[in-house]
Amino acid sequence: MKDSQQLSFDIRLTRKDIQHLNLQHQKKLLVISVFVYWLLFAVMFMAKNRPLDGLAVSIAILGGAAVGVLVSGLMYLFVTFRSNRMYQSDALLQHNHSYTFSNTGISTASNSGAYHINWKEIFKVTESKFLICIYVGSNRALLLPKTTITNQLPQGVAALKLILNANVAKDKLKLRKAS
Repeated sequence: MKDSQQLSFDIRLTRKDIQHLNLQHQKKLLVISVFVYWLLFAVMFMAKNRPLDGLAVSIAILGGAAVGVLVSGLMYLFVTFRSNRMYQSDALLQHNHSYTFSNTGISTASNSGAYHINWKEIFKVTESKFLICIYVGSNRALLLPKTTITNQLPQGVAALKLILNANVAKDKLKLRKAS
């Protein structure tokens, strides 16, 4: 990246952005829970209903699937509820944040202060369908909603990905391939 080249945009996070982040982190757990509860129900049902016939096996399989989906659905609702509460209780999340990406790092400013993150301080960068997350620690990240970036930058998310690819160590980047 050239010395004078910079990329700047403003972001105001929404409840949906926080929900997307938390669901992204819980996605594997939700999928695994479907199968665990399905298997648990099927094994317990078959153990109680001896001898097994075709109907008992069908009930075990279909009932297990229903229980797995029900429990995962409840977990999904809990994550969504918790995300809404987190957003509601954290006033700093609701401030406007200005970001400037340059060859020295990422500068950010809001009503609560300003700081600069050097590229070497980046823990990892991930991308989901809705967000680019720049982690500065294992539990601390800059959340960049892709729709907001696309609305503010002529080249959209692609411009941000070019800067990240040029400045962040490859082993710390987990970005989606361009489609």
